[in-house]
Amino acid sequence: MKKSSIICCLALVSIYAFLFIYACGGNGDGSVTGISDVSSSGGGTSEFATDTGAKLLIEHNATEERTGFQGFTDGSPWNQLTIRGPDGQLIFTVTPEGGLRNFGLTKLFFNSLEILSVEVPIADVLSSLPEGVYMLTGDMVNGDPSELSTTLTHKIPAGPILITPSDGSIIDQSNLIVSWGQVNEDINGAAVTIVGYQVKLVKNEVSQFPQSFARSLLSVHLPATVTSVTVPKEFIEGGAIYKYQVLAIEESGNQTISSAMFGTQ
Repeated sequence: MKKSSIICCLALVSIYAFLFIYACGGNGDGSVTGISDVSSSGGGTSEFATDTGAKLLIEHNATEERTGFQGFTDGSPWNQLTIRGPDGQLIFTVTPEGGLRNFGLTKLFFNSLEILSVEVPIADVLSSLPEGVYMLTGDMVNGDPSELSTTLTHKIPAGPILITPSDGSIIDQSNLIVSWGQVNEDINGAAVTIVGYQVKLVKNEVSQFPQSFARSLLSVHLPATVTSVTVPKEFIEGGAIYKYQVLAIEESGNQTISSAMFGTQ
């Protein structure tokens, strides 16, 4: 894959873009605030909530050797959202039209194509979005402009070494502990500050309700001092196959995944 193709994929956000749409996202008094204000709307999208109003980060898959970018923003209703890089380069613009025009969008999550390192070196992938401050500007539903910034770094943590369960093993579901080694370095061997881990387990099955988010999925965020978690027996079924991931999260938000699969008796 050529570098120009990478930039095109990222600029258009043509891979895996999801819009989370909320009506009535104002303050309850008819006023509308900026994109930097975290919305109080519910909807079960806590995985995409932000503390700062916006995030831009790198996700690296150490098991599959893939690297890509993720972006998040949350706030009060806007009709247009634009992101520009440190040099002013346009990354993308989102503008609802038709029936959604003036409806008001409040959340955006995008996940770029994760590119195999054997096809494109990580350094070339990272050069598509340089380190620095990225500006998000929004045209709010009430006509007011809004501006927010977020910082992207290229420090990527090494992948956690998975200890239990081992890949391909068959385990007793009544006593399942996911454990891993602590991460202290980035992918280049330099010291790194890990601020937390995330553990995800998902049952390998065809969804019976593909139109919904209903599925057998467990996700938990843990402090950086924790390197194991006991999985509730209520979650695990016998005679099933599960995939699990452990993510090491660096202080910038950049995160690296290690994954494995196991079966239950």
